[in-house]
Amino acid sequence: MKGKEEQVRKYLIVGVLALVVGGAPAVVSALESLGLDDAQTVWVPARFHEDGKPALYIRGERYYGPEGNGVVPGFLRVGDRYLVAVGSAAALDARLSQPLYYYFVDQEGATLEEVGRVPATFEVRVGDHAVYGEQRGLRSQLNFEGVDVEGAPASGPGEILDAVPASGGGWYIFDEYASSGDGQWISIEYESAEAVNTRIMRRTHWHEDDINGFFSTWAAFVDESPLADTVRTGRWTWLHGPGAGNDASAGEYELRFIRLAEVVPGRVRGAPEGEPLIVGSAGDPAEAREWADRTVLFERDGATWAGQWNADGDYGLYQVDGGAPPEYVDAFTGGGEVRALITPRGTLLYMADGSAGYLVDQGRAVDGETLTEALGRYGMVAGD
Repeated sequence: MKGKEEQVRKYLIVGVLALVVGGAPAVVSALESLGLDDAQTVWVPARFHEDGKPALYIRGERYYGPEGNGVVPGFLRVGDRYLVAVGSAAALDARLSQPLYYYFVDQEGATLEEVGRVPATFEVRVGDHAVYGEQRGLRSQLNFEGVDVEGAPASGPGEILDAVPASGGGWYIFDEYASSGDGQWISIEYESAEAVNTRIMRRTHWHEDDINGFFSTWAAFVDESPLADTVRTGRWTWLHGPGAGNDASAGEYELRFIRLAEVVPGRVRGAPEGEPLIVGSAGDPAEAREWADRTVLFERDGATWAGQWNADGDYGLYQVDGGAPPEYVDAFTGGGEVRALITPRGTLLYMADGSAGYLVDQGRAVDGETLTEALGRYGMVAGD
């Protein structure tokens, strides 16, 4: 009987403490509900990590390749093991290249075997069937080579301006379409995995110093592979606009990217359904790059959403797939970079300085102390 009384007394004490601290245990529980407390894998991009290198944690321990290299720019879960890419220098210096090594790794973090390597890689693209390394080809154009989930060599598009994987092994390709007297026409095309079904999605005029490119969400991933936005959400951020030497006020050359309440579901100027979302404008190329680079795309309730600051200094959540009005996050004020942690159970957005966080699916703010303690377990540190 005495033991039962002691147990009841402990429960009462815990309940009183919870009331005194204003519900803090509920917030901790909410963070844990994302799976951070018992995560199988946590992948952290270079810009979030304390040593400036992308890292993969398996059961709470950082993974290192057989040679002691802990630079992991991408991985895929393959049944009861992982296909892990190790060693791309792009995470450290975009001007350098290094071989990209591929290993099968078990669920405890032990390396099983090396299954391939790609020389001279820069950036990495993670599709749903393979992890690709970007190589620089002739005329500074790009080739994509990698290893697939079976451990076999995998080739992507070659001698193009840029590309990102699509679901099912396909690609979205950004490349020159035709030349004209004062520049070129560029196209965004979809190519199926069999490369027999290529569809032009958009053509745009391009001067030599214009800005063009795909941007993918910077995010940490818990118990998920760091898939490209085009695979994960079916959307991407595409920035197109004039270089510093051109007239930024020329209508068709405005800088375009996901932004504000100007979001139009799936189309621009009557473009076909399924075209990437390309909306908004900025005052100069540097501002546009920053907006595009800091756009966060995530899934919520079966739809794709974008997180972004608006012109009034409010952080809003915009449903890319249409319908819902913007939601504004009261937890964030004053501007600055908002980072994302994406899990199968929900999405956490947080200020890069660690001052505040926001659990999107629960509509709940997270205080800075709770946030930094949770993220610190995986080398994620506060700071722009």
